[in-house]
Amino acid sequence: LQKSKQLGFIAQEVEKVVPEVVNTDEKGYKGVEYSKLVALSRAFLAAAALRSTAGAALVVFSTFFLGAGS
Repeated sequence: LQKSKQLGFIAQEVEKVVPEVVNTDEKGYKGVEYSKLVALSRAFLAAAALRSTAGAALVVFSTFFLGAGS
């Protein structure tokens, strides 16, 4: 094991939110498919960045063109 801090998820908790990234084996053990979770998180972060950019543009527009906040 590495001495640095590690990050993990509880499969049962992840399954409640994103069941597509959790597998259950024949013995009932659950595991997270981290590769799918990484792809999903990248898509989420990209969407959040777009939303944030759009939100920032709206604030700038409303402040400078509509006089909001003055």
